[in-house]
Amino acid sequence: MAATKEAFLEAFIEHLGDTEAARKAVKVSKRQFYEWLDDDEFREKLDRYRARLAEEIEAEAFRRALTKGSDQLIANLLKGLRRDRYGDREGGQVVNVVYVSGLRSTPRPGTEEGQQ
Repeated sequence: MAATKEAFLEAFIEHLGDTEAARKAVKVSKRQFYEWLDDDEFREKLDRYRARLAEEIEAEAFRRALTKGSDQLIANLLKGLRRDRYGDREGGQVVNVVYVSGLRSTPRPGTEEGQQ
């Protein structure tokens, strides 16, 4: 693999997966980067680097959830690990309706026209 591609991959890790920052660090155009994605060896290595970053971020998330007691982070991790038990239920889509007073003469949900 060419030295510039290797430099990009190192910059990709250094910039925590920020493709744009890595590209700029090694002075590679977007066009060139997208052409590199046609190279199976480069794309496979980039995918491995992304997976490695994801594992590192996941490990940090677990550490924070357990040491700092973030309920929301713990819930999200459980959704990912045990989707069958903690994940969102399938089939039931939730639709939120927001009524903004005064925009139209549309009656507020649950009221008759002319009532407030």
